[in-house]
Amino acid sequence: MLIVEDELEALAALARFLSHRGFAVTPASNGGDAVRLCRERGFDVVLTDLRMPGTDGHGLIEQLKEHNPAMPIVVMTGQAGFDRARAPDDGAVAATLHKPLDLRELDALMLRLTKGLGDVPGGN
Repeated sequence: MLIVEDELEALAALARFLSHRGFAVTPASNGGDAVRLCRERGFDVVLTDLRMPGTDGHGLIEQLKEHNPAMPIVVMTGQAGFDRARAPDDGAVAATLHKPLDLRELDALMLRLTKGLGDVPGGN
């Protein structure tokens, strides 16, 4: 799984949590790196912040869906009122998690989205 978060402490904490839960995790601190990583290798799911400098979550979602339309994308946001209907493309976002994240909810969602993928419980 690819995690995209510009707040480095939050990125490290998410990567550590999901790695300990058995997921293969690749961190990216910005949208440009995320797009490059997705083009270089495939991911089963992307977990991304919405507000980031440079390529923000909306732009990132559009670029990732062009590359792999079937890849589930989960948006993390602190924006009140954001939901899947406001995503750049109808159906582009598999789920929305509101910050601060409920780690049990995150874990359950990642297990559901990656069920049966890869060698680890959550796939890549």
